[in-house]
Amino acid sequence: MMVFDLLFVSSNELDKEKDYLAENIKNTKNAYNINIEEKNLRNSGTITSEEVAKNENVINNIPIISKDAVLKTLEDSQTKTGYFSYRNANLAKYNIKGKDQVIYVAPREIKNLGRTYTNKTYEYTHGMGEILIAANKSVDSGNVQYIQKEVSGNDEQIAISQPRMYFGLANNEIVATNAKNKQEYDYTDENGTDYTSTYEGKAGLQLNFIDRLILGITKGDLNLAFSGEITNDSKILINRDILARAKKALPYLIYDENPYTVITKEGKIVWVIDAYTVSSSYPYSQYTSIQHDGIKENINYIRNSVKVIIDSYDGTVSYYITDRTDPIAMAYRNIYNTLFVDLDEQIPEDITNHLIYPKFLYNVQAEILKVYHNVKPDVLYRADDLWDIAKYNSIKSTKATGTYMEPYYTMTKTVDGEKFGLIQVYTPNEKQNIISYLVGSSEQGENQLKLYKLSADSNIVRTNAVR
Repeated sequence: MMVFDLLFVSSNELDKEKDYLAENIKNTKNAYNINIEEKNLRNSGTITSEEVAKNENVINNIPIISKDAVLKTLEDSQTKTGYFSYRNANLAKYNIKGKDQVIYVAPREIKNLGRTYTNKTYEYTHGMGEILIAANKSVDSGNVQYIQKEVSGNDEQIAISQPRMYFGLANNEIVATNAKNKQEYDYTDENGTDYTSTYEGKAGLQLNFIDRLILGITKGDLNLAFSGEITNDSKILINRDILARAKKALPYLIYDENPYTVITKEGKIVWVIDAYTVSSSYPYSQYTSIQHDGIKENINYIRNSVKVIIDSYDGTVSYYITDRTDPIAMAYRNIYNTLFVDLDEQIPEDITNHLIYPKFLYNVQAEILKVYHNVKPDVLYRADDLWDIAKYNSIKSTKATGTYMEPYYTMTKTVDGEKFGLIQVYTPNEKQNIISYLVGSSEQGENQLKLYKLSADSNIVRTNAVR
């Protein structure tokens, strides 16, 4: 075998493996959905005042406030009453006072930690509305600038007709609505007046004593059967955690651990969960590893073919196929044909306008693209054109120092127009100059990747600034 390798393989190894390498490139691009066109750009040099004026909307919408700062501010300043919690704040583009603006949207979920059984079962049953925060500016004191924060809705910039959220990320407890002599807490105004409501949604189980007893035994909560507060007219809401709810309905998908909310044109609040199909059996595709649900898995195929929309008030779960070329998702649809929305029914436009490119998928694709961009078999064989993720430097500019940039959401303007999306910057392997950047955006509900490559004579060096 060694003699065979020396005579027939090693002497002309590239020619022997060229067809395999070509298949590997083609199939890897197809498997990760990165068969995308590279668009060449030329560095125009120092930015001029005319260019600033032309791109005013993009520049004015560059986020300067981090998600961590938003959540820390909300935790410090908006939880004094102990009623609400903030586990999620996502960047989104909304029209505020006639202008598109990049903002943080933070759902105000109920906080049940430390409450009595009676409180969390009958009274503190739901969250209330959203807080909107400017991503591109702060107040003079350095604090975040609120766009909409009053729980009463008195300062609404985006109308919310149904602010009550019974399903979300912090809703793990079973609640009983329409209980005898109980009102469900909404909020307390500045004068100390409590506002309450009664659930009128279609979710929930209306059960007789025997059924409540069975449910109580199943859930380990016999109060559901023997409590004098619950009647045959009460509604018992279970499975209110949206991720657990989606997994229970269809456990064979991988669900993104960072759901986000969208405010519809009707003023409803819905949750969006990106769902993925994966495989480790795609022929000739390069392997990579992902982490989900506390495990590490080797895959060589991934698609974000399913979007899950969950109504925060009544818990309705809708599964939409957004990539019909994915055979795995289509197979699930054929098996569970009553679970998925009809193929001819699209996600409503007022929701698709606010869908974002999922960072989980983007990170996988961006990693693969370090090798599998516009590469040829001979270049792949010699490893001549490897890229790396750009770094932030901490002390001095060397190829060894710094921290890898995380992709971030922002407004971009390219030859393809203005859009809101994710961006990641590449440098040549072990070098500092920027060679390309990757933009991921959602167009009419479909994920779109564009790779923009700078000309060879460009000499833009990665910055020392820390984001």
